[in-house]
Amino acid sequence: MTEWRYDALERLTCAYFSDTESATAPCDLRYEGKPNGNLSFKSDVGALSYDDPLHPHAVTSAGTDSFSYDREPDDALGRVTARTEAGMSFRDVLARDIRDVRQIVGPKYDKGLRDLLQVYRQNSRTHG
Repeated sequence: MTEWRYDALERLTCAYFSDTESATAPCDLRYEGKPNGNLSFKSDVGALSYDDPLHPHAVTSAGTDSFSYDREPDDALGRVTARTEAGMSFRDVLARDIRDVRQIVGPKYDKGLRDLLQVYRQNSRTHG
């Protein structure tokens, strides 16, 4: 069973696996936060950064992964437009993820995957 610990502001600080609650059990996963509520560290990922002034609560790096977001003033959704994962380009990450989805679900969602690729191609032309 997973047990949780929180700080004085009720933010998650620790997850551990035990049949009983314990204030001293070592954390299997540890979390640290900033005063603004952003998560600053996750033990299975590493440090998290928020370096995009247009999206102050959007992660720009998490461990070895990095992210960037829409910059268009009329698009306040803050959609991820680029992602680098452990040195892989966004295109390579996307291709790998699509391949993995196809292995799991087969060709059932091919139209959705084609639509996703179309969005990527449009973003590549306008943002990159």
